[in-house]
Amino acid sequence: MVDAVSWRRTAPLRRGEVAPPDAGVGTRRASASTWLAAAAAAAAAATIVVAPAEWTLVRVAALLSTCLIAFGGVAERVVAVEWSDFGLIVHRAAVRDQRAPWAGVRELRPPRFPLGRWQIRLEDSAISLMPSDLLGGEGMLTETVRRSGLTFRRGRWKRPKAAPPFPG
Repeated sequence: MVDAVSWRRTAPLRRGEVAPPDAGVGTRRASASTWLAAAAAAAAAATIVVAPAEWTLVRVAALLSTCLIAFGGVAERVVAVEWSDFGLIVHRAAVRDQRAPWAGVRELRPPRFPLGRWQIRLEDSAISLMPSDLLGGEGMLTETVRRSGLTFRRGRWKRPKAAPPFPG
C-alpha cells in the first residue's frame, strides 16, 4: 500500500517532470511501515520454530537467515531525511548517517517498479531510499533534482557533463 501511494506521487518525476519548489529546508521522519517488516520477519521466525521436528537443520538455517535479514533491515532503516541549502542527510537507526552535498550528487535513479528503491548516486557511493522512507516527503526528490542541477536522460536524472576546455 505504501509503495503504491509513493509510486503514484512520484510519477511525474519518474517521467522527467519537475514539480514547483518545496520549502527551503526540511526534515522528513520515515514512516513506521519498516516496523511492519520487522514484525513479518518475527512471524516468519515463529513459523520456522513450529515446523516439524525432523526438519531441524532446515529450521536452524532458515531461522538464522531470517534473523540476519530482520536485524539488518531494522538496523539500516531510515529514521529521518533532512535537506537544506547545503545538501541531504539520511539518518539511519544503527548505522552512520549518509550525507549528499548537492554539488556531489551525480545521478538520481528512479525505481523501475513500485517496490523498488530510489538511488542517489554520488562520486564514490550511493544512497538508497525505499518508498516507505519517502512517504509524505516525495518533494525531497524534486529538491534533489533542482538543487543538484540534474537533467532527465534515458529514464534517470543525471548531472550534465562539463564541456571539455577548448584546445588552443
